Amino acid sequence: MRDLSDPMDRWWTIDQAAEHLGVTRRTVERYVQDGLTVYFPKQGGYVDRDEFLAVFRKRQERRRATLGK
Repeated sequence: MRDLSDPMDRWWTIDQAAEHLGVTRRTVERYVQDGLTVYFPKQGGYVDRDEFLAVFRKRQERRRATLGK
């Protein structure tokens, strides 16, 4: 689990993001396909931690709303 309180831990690789949430790399790649920005692609690609978590939470809310109906 990554330390969300550490302001220096802002940039996550796709693998680090997947590991943090316990999802597959493919799931994070789908987020990217749906519009999550990948920064520094020449260095392998990084996602902004806060941006990534916001997308994840939004998807979770939609999923819960769909399951609740």
